Amino acid sequence: ADKELLPLLVVLHRLAQSKPSDARKRLAEHILPSEEDRTEALGKGESLPHRLLKLTSTTVEPELREMIVNLFFEISDRDPNKFVHHVGFGHAAGLLSSKGIQFSPEGLAQAQASSASPDINPITGQQRSAETVSDLPEMTQEEKEREAERLFVLFERLVQPFELCWVIMLTCFRLRANGVISVENPVTQYRDSG
Repeated sequence: ADKELLPLLVVLHRLAQSKPSDARKRLAEHILPSEEDRTEALGKGESLPHRLLKLTSTTVEPELREMIVNLFFEISDRDPNKFVHHVGFGHAAGLLSSKGIQFSPEGLAQAQASSASPDINPITGQQRSAETVSDLPEMTQEEKEREAERLFVLFERLVQPFELCWVIMLTCFRLRANGVISVENPVTQYRDSG
């Protein structure tokens, strides 16, 4: 069902590529998030901009995802700083990294300052004043260090078995390549036996 939107998005993308016109301006009014849309993280609401951005993370159609992101990029005048400001870095990161486009924090700050609502979280695209405040108490520096150490230990425990498997596998390959052992994959042996 998502794929049925692709022809419409192609037309909208062509319209966004047109020279400055009333149609392009009206498209931007409908596609770009409004101040009201920014009362929650972009992609979480029910308006058209929210639904389009939600599709970029929920659709299984890569062409549709790419077309939506490219549409927002065109509406942002192909300016990476405006693009990040309009959709949030979370939605913009994929396109920017795939095309090797750099953006600067200074340029992003300028794009935000020139907008009607300059106090926007650059990651989510939500107004900072509308963000929910965590009810957890602030961690002390000592607690942060202990938590970081705990996460590091958990990560090490997770990675260790994989490292051991790689070492065993590489050792077997080397021994077999040097003719020290003669081991054959049982699946290959079964397949070759008929």
